[in-house]
Amino acid sequence: MKTLNEPKENNKTGKEFELRFLHELYEHIRKKKIKCEVFQPIVDDNGIDYIIRTNNGEYREIQIKSRTKKRPFTIKTDFTRPKDYWLILYYNEDNDKNMYILNKTDIAHVIKKYGHINITKELEQYKTDTGDFSRLFKNK
Repeated sequence: MKTLNEPKENNKTGKEFELRFLHELYEHIRKKKIKCEVFQPIVDDNGIDYIIRTNNGEYREIQIKSRTKKRPFTIKTDFTRPKDYWLILYYNEDNDKNMYILNKTDIAHVIKKYGHINITKELEQYKTDTGDFSRLFKNK
């Protein structure tokens, strides 16, 4: 009988930040009294960690990425996603926690300009306070 291997360290870290996102998102929703629903796919084969249905019926597909060392977030240059795809990047280094929120247009712009997404000056405009998800709930 086969036994399951221990998850790789980066998988553990990834799940930790996904759960952190969920906790912080619910805190934001509660404090701001936002009406929405949050879903989690059973399997993460398509780079979607959560789906948010807003009170006006729009859906946001969310992927969470995290890093503990400065290195590029790997995203393909042929990036194709639904129009309401959002990327939440967590970066944690020496207790300096940062969060970046990018939508599909932002991601395409950064990749076109730099060829990848890296936590450097190119992402400063997308930086937000950890736990502030207001941008996800703004109407178009």
